[in-house]
Amino acid sequence: MGTSINAIPVVPSNTNLIGGIAKVVQTTTSATNQVMTSSVNLALTVPNVDIRVGMILSGTGIPANGAVGYPVMIERVISGNNFTLNYPITIAANVANITYDYLNQGQWKSYGIMIGDCPGIPATTASAFPTASNVAGQAELKWRSPNLNVKAGMSVSGAGIAAGTTIATVDSTTSATLSINIATTIPDDTVLTFAYTAVNTITVTTIDNIDVTITDPPQDVLLPLQVAQVWASSQNVSNITAYENDLSIY
Repeated sequence: MGTSINAIPVVPSNTNLIGGIAKVVQTTTSATNQVMTSSVNLALTVPNVDIRVGMILSGTGIPANGAVGYPVMIERVISGNNFTLNYPITIAANVANITYDYLNQGQWKSYGIMIGDCPGIPATTASAFPTASNVAGQAELKWRSPNLNVKAGMSVSGAGIAAGTTIATVDSTTSATLSINIATTIPDDTVLTFAYTAVNTITVTTIDNIDVTITDPPQDVLLPLQVAQVWASSQNVSNITAYENDLSIY
């Protein structure tokens, strides 16, 4: 059973690992490759002595994941012009800016990830206050009965509401500020519908350097992954915490 020894609030980043260190510790590029057709033999017209074993390739035509979910990497350096990859690829000649990144995985730390807030997709409704409370041109929207399920970022629809309107801020259990002012005065007891329009997701890189996207992740539960980096999360996923463990619990 793992023991939590450190809890870190997580801000998704495509450059840094959870602990704050840079994911890429060395990088270089090339633009003089020869044509490759389902081949592992990478040949450059202009040598690049900065390309090293273990570097990960990215660029036009290079798949994000090669063998069994792992990225395309330099497996062998034959010379400054010739290299062997771990996975066959097909690319045109002289691809601009093929990037080679060295990650130094030996210094990565593994974390368990817990999401504090991941509101569900189901819509919720409310009845609008009398007409005088919701007049054209104002940003404030009011409804009759308290509704704790209305959240910032939800779309809003109903008579008098402009298309594309969302909740900018929730001001109370019976009012909110809209992203677009009320288009026309809202009739009394109009049914207002609040809903999330996007599926909740979080994208992470595991300690084995495999990228994983989880759809509708659970709240307040450790994700069943050993995570080194959190890349991105959808708008509704927030309060992400990383727990460093001295022993894997998975």
